[in-house]
Amino acid sequence: MKNYLMFALLICATASMAFGQAGVADAAKVTVACPDDECHVAPYFQGEGGFVGMLADGFDEVNFVVTCGNVSTSAKADVSADGVVTQLFSMDNGLACGSAGGSIEIHGVMDGGWYWVTDDMNSAVSSLMPKDAMGNMQVTPADPMSDDIMLTSVEGGSATFVKQMSTGRVGIIPHVVPEPPMPDPLDCGLYVDGNNYRTRMNDCMLEVDFAIRGAHADSAGRANAVTVGSMVYRQAVGDLVITFNVYGTGHISTGACPAAGYNVPFGDCASNAGRAPLSAIWDVARTDTTAGTATLGDVGIATDASGSDQTEITVTISPLASCAVTSTAGLVQSFRVDAITPTTANTILPDLPGNHRNSTVAMINKSITVACPPASSANQGQELVPDNPFPPTTE
Repeated sequence: MKNYLMFALLICATASMAFGQAGVADAAKVTVACPDDECHVAPYFQGEGGFVGMLADGFDEVNFVVTCGNVSTSAKADVSADGVVTQLFSMDNGLACGSAGGSIEIHGVMDGGWYWVTDDMNSAVSSLMPKDAMGNMQVTPADPMSDDIMLTSVEGGSATFVKQMSTGRVGIIPHVVPEPPMPDPLDCGLYVDGNNYRTRMNDCMLEVDFAIRGAHADSAGRANAVTVGSMVYRQAVGDLVITFNVYGTGHISTGACPAAGYNVPFGDCASNAGRAPLSAIWDVARTDTTAGTATLGDVGIATDASGSDQTEITVTISPLASCAVTSTAGLVQSFRVDAITPTTANTILPDLPGNHRNSTVAMINKSITVACPPASSANQGQELVPDNPFPPTTE
């Protein structure tokens, strides 16, 4: 167990030393073995009081030192069987400080301890502070310039004692400002800087975040223009072609491919022997249970190069004649696109997830439901128009 013994300097206590103070020839304060990262302090102490805390892990006793002027007195605090640490500072035990004030250092308590200072009518309470926090920026509280409010600070101290004279209420305001938490690092990878694309590779965070996204061309033939959700409708005329890619965020390319990877798909890279950072082994399989059908081809769905190691896979959904027969059951089908970790490493950091290499376990997948196209509004409108009771006649 850790046990840093603090030592005391007690010199010739006399009746004039009512607050446990004693003069020394050397005006320097006595030093104690209380490491900054294990020590807690009372930022303001004057008169009588005490502290309460919990025994820290790795300690079997708690030592403290009270410094009043040029005198330092140390001792062991009381520790209960359940680890509660308590100590009084009074005139009776010689641990109180006079009007000049003093300091308290405590070794062996956890964060969360607190202390109090007793005034003539009330007590002021404040938190024990880690000693290594005393190097933080300090701010002195504003003085209200009121005859009813008294502010008292020890020279070079780290807190102010506040008293409302009319009521006797007291308090302690620490000067130490908590250091703000460090901001989270930005994501690594591609980002937009004005009109330029740049890649952040230093002082950034790598997040393992993958998704499969599908997109199909718009009416002008521009690929990946329309993002596909979880439901798609067959076209009444012509094929619906969807291209699926694996997207990653917060990654850095470690190969010859251009570094990218922040919410954008990696493309193929001929300079790296065709190995693209987010290449995957793709597979597409039926997931519905339509009677009488077993394969994707049975429901007019075809895949491009299924099972090959590539950066994307294309799924073509053709029109079905059965969609025109409203009595036909099972016109809603579904399939799942799986991306499987390749047998060789991708050129990104971190790498694609997966239980192990050369596995059939999908690292990520996306499910798509396919339905027949809804009836056109034009056809519905025609059905609602009644026959003309006055047909035109020709002479």
